Amino acid sequence: MTAGCGSSWTPPRRPVPASAAGRHALSSRFELAPDEAAFAGRHRGYDRWYTLTHLVNWLAVALHGYGPEERRAYVDACARGVPPGDMPPAIAALLVRHASVAAVMGDFTHRFRRESRTTAFPLEAIRRIERRDDPPGAPAGGTPRGDGPRPAAPRT
Repeated sequence: MTAGCGSSWTPPRRPVPASAAGRHALSSRFELAPDEAAFAGRHRGYDRWYTLTHLVNWLAVALHGYGPEERRAYVDACARGVPPGDMPPAIAALLVRHASVAAVMGDFTHRFRRESRTTAFPLEAIRRIERRDDPPGAPAGGTPRGDGPRPAAPRT
């Protein structure tokens, strides 16, 4: 599954190139040119970062009813370590842990959409956050980033 641009997408049984699918496709199962493979390798965590950003933003809206500017300010405050308010401790911990990536991704998305389509993706800023937040000896980002099997999503 690929997340991005406000949607989630599950690929067909036979992989298709990202350009044909019209979506992001950061998977080692696709045949890629060397420069494409290098790009995919550098950005392997994109789906994870995007999904965490979406979750943090959704929680800010669902819990507080914030509009876009209030939400951005709230996420930025959580990223600076400001306690997120009266909520269950597990949700507060999730917000504080992932707000830094959400703030960087949110700023990137805002500039990309409103200022310039050539806005550089903040890969190094996100990597610095992950190095800062991960315990010693943990895989980068707290989870492996390979393309191996993933647990099945719960049925709804």
